[in-house]
Parts: sequence; C-alpha cells; structure tokens
Amino acid sequence: MGWLSTWQNRIEIAINGSLIDSALTHFPVMIRLSGQAGANKQDVTRVFDEVGAEDLKIAVTKSDGTTQIYVEVEKWDNTNEEAILWVSNSDWVIASGTDTTLYLYYDADQNDNTTYVGVPGSAAGEAVWAASWVMVQHMNDDPDTSHTVDSTSNDADGTKAAANEPIEVTGLVGEAQDFDGVDDYIEVAHDASQLLTTGGSIEAWIKPEQPEMTWGFIVDKSTDTIGGGGYVFLYDGWTGQLQCILNGGAFINSADVPRSMWCYVVATWDNTGHVTIYVNGSPSGTPGISADPTGITTTNALRIGNRSGATDRTFDGAIDEVRISNTELSAAFVKASYNACFDNLIFFKIIDGVRLKVLATSKARMKVIPRGE
Repeated sequence: MGWLSTWQNRIEIAINGSLIDSALTHFPVMIRLSGQAGANKQDVTRVFDEVGAEDLKIAVTKSDGTTQIYVEVEKWDNTNEEAILWVSNSDWVIASGTDTTLYLYYDADQNDNTTYVGVPGSAAGEAVWAASWVMVQHMNDDPDTSHTVDSTSNDADGTKAAANEPIEVTGLVGEAQDFDGVDDYIEVAHDASQLLTTGGSIEAWIKPEQPEMTWGFIVDKSTDTIGGGGYVFLYDGWTGQLQCILNGGAFINSADVPRSMWCYVVATWDNTGHVTIYVNGSPSGTPGISADPTGITTTNALRIGNRSGATDRTFDGAIDEVRISNTELSAAFVKASYNACFDNLIFFKIIDGVRLKVLATSKARMKVIPRGE
C-alpha cells in the first residue's frame, strides 16, 4: 500500500460496506474527529495533538494511500478537539458489501494543503460537492449572525430575517439554526439552477416543535399559491407528517415525524413528479404522483424555514444540513446519508501504526497487530 510522500502520520478509515445497498459515486462522506469517533467510538484526538488549530495540515486519500480527494472542513474546534470533515471525489466509487478504505494524513510540518482542503466556500471545499448539488447549507453562522454560506460553487448563500433570526444552536452535525415559529427565515436569492424541472431532491435534518394546526415550511421555492409554480417541503403540525408540493399538487407521507427529536427527512422526485418521501433513511408510505415539475417557472427567492415572500408558515424548531440537488436520490444514497450524519458509516482501523482489527462488528472486540504484519 502506498504512502503519501513526506507525510508522517496517518489513520486508516473504513466505510462500512454492509450499510451501502448499492455502489455510490461522488457520495459525500462525513468524518468526525473526536474522542469517540466513528461507529467504533475511537479516540482520534491525536490529530489535534499534532496539528493543533492548523486544519489545512491534513490530507485524505483513496485506498491506494496516495490519490488525494477533496476535503471540506465544516468544523475545526481545537479547544474541544472535535472536527467535522466532508470528503468526496468525482471518480470515487463506494462499494456495496465490501468496505471502502480511506486514509487521513496529518502532519504539523507540512505546508497548508490548500489544493485539496478548505472551508465551505473555498475552491477545495466546493470540489467536494458534485455539479448536481444546487445548494448545501451546513446551517452554521457564516460569516456573521445574519448569514449562512453555501458549500457549492453556486454560491447560494443565505441571509437571515435579521441578526440571530433564526439563531445558531448545537445541531446534529456541527451547528444548526433554531427557528422561532413566528417570523424567522433564511433567504437565498433566486437562481435558475433552483428550478429542478427535470427532477430534484430536498434533504434536511429537523427537530420540530411545531404547534398543532400550523404548517412549518422546511424549504419553499414557489409563488404566492402554496407550491404553485415551484415546490415546497413542509412539516404538518396537524398530523406530524411531511408534505411535498410540486406546482400545487401535494404528496403526503404516511409515518409521523416525532417532535423534539432529530429526524432526517427527504423529498425526492423524478421528471414526471413521482415523489418519494423518506424519514430517517427509510421510505415513508407508498411513493406517488404530486405534479409535473417541468412547468416550474417561479423567480421567487428560496427560503429555508418559512414561506417564500411571506412569513405565515414559519417552521418552529431546529434545522440542520439542508441540501438541494437536481437529481432524484436513490434509496441507497438516502440510507447512506442517514448513517453518515449519525457517524455510523465509518470506523477507524489503523491509528498511528496500530491496527485495530474489528471482529464480527465495528464495535466488537479488537486485536492489536503491529504495522506491516
């Protein structure tokens, strides 16, 4: 196995192939660094012991140990020794049924790896996200309490209703935004890429506190008629269910989404308006027809947490990791995303020359074998 030239330290990471139902390309994998990281809860804080606050002195490679892939640093907290990295590459395939290997290198003596590593909005950070991603919001304040930043090259950055409206809170993945249920929103300027006329997907992690007999809009890109001329993905306070409305045609899931708990929710559709809604990685109800998306033409701004052009459908609760793409996501992709954000998708195998061989499951007994055997 190759070794990235001049780098002194590395950790071997495995993506659990048993959680990948079919091969995935350009899938964004989350790597959380902490004292209890990955599915096997390993202490990988030695990365911070080596590089401290210098988050650009890292690299991630494919299984050959030398081919670098792009890294977006969503969070790097040297004081509390926790980081959240997103990694991906256009020709990288994550296998089903077989573990896929990555290597994380870290070395304080290296020059800043700006070619492959960067914060959201940097060239390296944007390269993590394929062209099919219209918007990716990690939902932390950036660069101030009045704005959020888009991770894609579309620069679909968000502007809040006012400073701290919504307000940043601890999320499931890094930070999130807490909406007050009254008038909070995050607005993103209109761009033609947001129309999703040939199919699309909306993903978010939500922790709803929505009162009964109210609707809380998760994402809205439509005209004054709800869902008309565009699309809306909403939480229904009457039923505790989700709705996806395309061009005025509604599709409702069947499973309740519990209040006061983090849930991963997805609405995805093809070019005929055939919609599937997922809750926590699994389909919710029988997929069905909403409305033909090819006629979506609205130029209204996109809003997170409220109705586009109004403030009468404010989401009440926290929202994290909002993503919009112009393709219909597969069931395998949704399941893997759910496990990635819960930090169940990867496990750490070799830490600084000590191999941790996992027996039976990723969190079972471990056997120590010196490097090279």
